[in-house]
Amino acid sequence: MPHALGFVLAVLAFYAAEVQGLFLFPLLMDGAEHPWRSGRALLRRAGGTAGAVGTVLMLAGVMLLGGLVGRGWVRCWCLGCLAVVHWYEDLRA
Repeated sequence: MPHALGFVLAVLAFYAAEVQGLFLFPLLMDGAEHPWRSGRALLRRAGGTAGAVGTVLMLAGVMLLGGLVGRGWVRCWCLGCLAVVHWYEDLRA
């Protein structure tokens, strides 16, 4: 049981770190002058680190496990990436 708890905590820590750059790629593509600063502002608008981690965990589940249910690995990965871009566009509006 302690190993399972450690695994869950490691996954949460990984995604808590990852969401800090969640909107970095779309911001770079849009030519943002200060992409990290702008990304942090969007992250706050998205509910902060804790709020974003919940959404990102669901997206990661689709991206990483979607192929197991016959939806296609590449398709599921692309859908997750597309969802982040749509999320970014919604936050910018």
